[in-house]
Amino acid sequence: MVKKIIFSAIGLAVGVVLLIIGAGGLSKLLKEGHLVANYTSYVPWGLGVSWYVYLVWLEVGTLLSFVLLVYIFGMKQLKSIGTVIYLSGLLILTAAILTIVMDIGRIEKAFDIIFKPHFSSMITWMVWMHVAYSVVLALELIVSLFSNKGVKGADTIGAVLGWISIPVGIVLISVIGAVFGVVAGEPFWKSSALSFGFLLSSLVAGGAFLNIMYIAFSPDKETDLYNETTRLLGKAILIFMALSTIGAAVTLTGIRYPEIDIATPITIYFSGIYEATWALILGLVIPAVILLVQSIINIPRNWYAVALASILIVIALWVVPLNIIVNPQLIEPLPGLAEAFPHERLTFTYTPSGTEWAINMLPLGIAVLGFTIGYWILNLISPMKPTAEKEV
Repeated sequence: MVKKIIFSAIGLAVGVVLLIIGAGGLSKLLKEGHLVANYTSYVPWGLGVSWYVYLVWLEVGTLLSFVLLVYIFGMKQLKSIGTVIYLSGLLILTAAILTIVMDIGRIEKAFDIIFKPHFSSMITWMVWMHVAYSVVLALELIVSLFSNKGVKGADTIGAVLGWISIPVGIVLISVIGAVFGVVAGEPFWKSSALSFGFLLSSLVAGGAFLNIMYIAFSPDKETDLYNETTRLLGKAILIFMALSTIGAAVTLTGIRYPEIDIATPITIYFSGIYEATWALILGLVIPAVILLVQSIINIPRNWYAVALASILIVIALWVVPLNIIVNPQLIEPLPGLAEAFPHERLTFTYTPSGTEWAINMLPLGIAVLGFTIGYWILNLISPMKPTAEKEV
C-alpha cells in the first residue's frame, strides 16, 4: 500500500507539472496562433506530427506485443496486467489524437472526414481506423474489468477482442505509414515498404513499454514466474529489434528513385535537426547488448537489466519518427528555391520551438494523470491477483 501511495503521488506530481507546462504553451498558441511554432510553408510537418506518430507506435506496439505473446505464444501470465495495458493504451491513444489535433488546429475538419469521407485518401482511412481501434480498445478495457470480477464468459470475449485488435492495429499503423509513403513529391518518403517499417518499429517501442508495465505492475513480483517472464520478454524485444532492422533495410531499398542510392536517405535520416546517432546507440545498440547478455547468462533479478534496456528504448526511439518526418522536408527540391522568395516562413530550416515542446506536454500530462487516477479507481473496484490464483 505504501508503494502504491508513493507511485500515485509521483504520478500526480509529474502529471500536474506536465499539465501546467502544456497549458502555458497552449495559451500562447491560442493567443498568437501557429506563429509560435517554427515550422514553415516548406516544412509544414514538425514536432507535433512526429510526436503523434511515436505515441501511436508506442500504443499499437504495446497492444500488439501483448496480444501476440498472450494468445499466440501462450504467455498467459501477462493477462494479470491486461487491465493496466488497456487503460494505458487508451490514454496514450488519446494523447496521440490530442497532439495531432492541436498541431492541425482545425478540429472541425475531422468531422468532414467522418461524415463526408473520401476513401481514396489515406487520411480518411487513418481517421476511421483510429475510431475503430479506440472502440476495440475501450471494449477490451471494459471486458477486462468484468474478467477481473470473475464474470462468466468475459475471458472468451476478451480473447475474441484480442484477436480482432491484431488486424485493426496492423491496419492503423500501416495506414499512418502509407500517409507518408504515398507522397509523390517527397522521394525520401515514397516507399511502399514504409508501412512495414512503421509496424516493426512500433513493435520495438511498444514491446519495450510492455516490459516496463509488466515489471512495474505485475502482481507476481518476487516469484520465479516473474523472473522467467521478464527473461522471456527480454528475448522477445531482441527478436522485435532484429525484425525492425530488417524492416529498415527493406524500407530503404524500397525507395525507387534512380538518382537516389541507399546511402543518401540514411545520411538524411541520421542528420538534420537532431543527430540520430546517439538515439541508435542509446536506444538500440546498448539495449541489444544488455538484453543479449541477460538472455545468455542467468542473472539473478534479471528484471533490472530488462527494465533498463526497455527504458532506454522508449526514451530514445522518439527521435526516429522525428528524423524520418522532418529531415527530408529540409532539402530544397529545386536549388535556390529558398532564396527566390525571401520570407521568414519560406525557409528550409526547422528546429522545434520551446512552445512546441510545451504544447506537446499537455496531452502527455493528461495521459499521466488519467492513468494515475484510473489505476487507483480500477484497482479499488477489482484488485489484480497473482497469476497463480487465476485460471490461465
